[in-house]
Amino acid sequence: MSKNAKIAIYEPGDDDSRKHFSLRIKATLRQEERFFMSPRQIFVVHLEDNNFQSLAQLLLKAGIIDARYKWLFDQGHLVILGGLAASAECLWLIYAIEDRAKRKGGYVHYLRGKEDFNQSTTWRHSPLNYAFDYMLNKKTYSLLYDGNNELHRWLLTKNNIVKIGDVLFTTEHLERKQIPSRKTITPVYMVGKKALMISSGEIKKIKEKQSIL
Repeated sequence: MSKNAKIAIYEPGDDDSRKHFSLRIKATLRQEERFFMSPRQIFVVHLEDNNFQSLAQLLLKAGIIDARYKWLFDQGHLVILGGLAASAECLWLIYAIEDRAKRKGGYVHYLRGKEDFNQSTTWRHSPLNYAFDYMLNKKTYSLLYDGNNELHRWLLTKNNIVKIGDVLFTTEHLERKQIPSRKTITPVYMVGKKALMISSGEIKKIKEKQSIL
């Protein structure tokens, strides 16, 4: 895959007039950090249906992105707790908005789940549904057959746990004895919830009450 190449991908669907979104292939892929300073707001997403429209509509309604997938969440952090690896389009959308978030001072964390690597085998060696009519540099066509392998390499850089400020987000179930200090780290589990917005004040309340969401 040609680095920095701009590509366009159709959203899932059967209609030839369906929407597409564009992105640039990252120049480099680096292992994700595990520790971050606390932002003013964190939006946590936990979806398990691998549905592109569910993800896009959830982020749109929450004001994280606009209808063209531009980042609106300013310096906020978006945390996605796995569960989407069976859909290459969902992961490509996350791949796309990562850089848009960083340019605005925000951040996107995709925490991979237990089954993510197994699920990725369903699309890793399949061709991407490129929206060729919207791709400006047609000279890159011969380089695009590696597309989903690029996505798999990107997935390999993701962790299953991240600490943002004093809050621990994870796709794994942690026993209390596995948490180094309950006074400084509070785990957040998404049980029966699809999404959760946490402000800086609520982060403080979570820490004080030592609650599990």
